[in-house]
Amino acid sequence: MPPDRYVDVLQTANHWYITWQQSQPDLSQPLVMNVVSREEVEELLGT
Repeated sequence: MPPDRYVDVLQTANHWYITWQQSQPDLSQPLVMNVVSREEVEELLGT
């Protein structure tokens, strides 16, 4: 399976919006999006 690719991150005051193309077994690459709170990102990164 090809790797996931084309990651992009938009940071706002309260959230991070993350999108990427996710590889599938049928070789399609749908666009996937996650929204994560800035607080959670800072906690995970230890900042």
